[in-house]
Amino acid sequence: MIAYGRTKEVQKNYRKIGGGSPIVSWSTLQGSGLTDRLRARGHDVEFALAMRYWNPTTDDALDALEGRRVDSLLALTLYPHYSAATTGSSLAELRRAMKRRGTRLPLDVIDRWYEAPGYIRALVLRTRAALAGFPEGTRPTILVSAHGLPRHFIDAGDLYCEHIDATMRAVLAEFPSLPNVLGYQSRVGPVPWIGRAPVK
Repeated sequence: MIAYGRTKEVQKNYRKIGGGSPIVSWSTLQGSGLTDRLRARGHDVEFALAMRYWNPTTDDALDALEGRRVDSLLALTLYPHYSAATTGSSLAELRRAMKRRGTRLPLDVIDRWYEAPGYIRALVLRTRAALAGFPEGTRPTILVSAHGLPRHFIDAGDLYCEHIDATMRAVLAEFPSLPNVLGYQSRVGPVPWIGRAPVK
């Protein structure tokens, strides 16, 4: 029902950015770049992208990797912050697909990297670049935007908000004189979702 109700609005928004979501092309570039860097350091690695709700599917990724005769798997989430709704769901699908196919390759997992130094540094650099566009002497508020989550996930112990808070604190430590506010985006459906945090 939600998908049906939002289709026309989403299609209109996608037309504004070229006709479709760029997530597959950007994710593919990330995977290829990581693979290239690992190979440059002497690692024998292959890469395949698996999307949770779109193509290429988890089965597509396993087809590609098994076709290249890999001897182990490393699942790397592109969600820095762990949530059962995102990373947890994707890893559950991977394990289901492996069981269904009879894939017996060893599986290691990187399921969160919200405080990775390179990630924090990238966010700090982007924030500095954005702040450089403001006139001298102004004191802009830093708006941190994170994807929302239904409240029941957090009530059940999901770590997502804690991870968002840790990332935010690490980045904002570089900008102690500026006020900030955290806002959650993309709320859909009738259930309660997490809301914004107050300005600090």
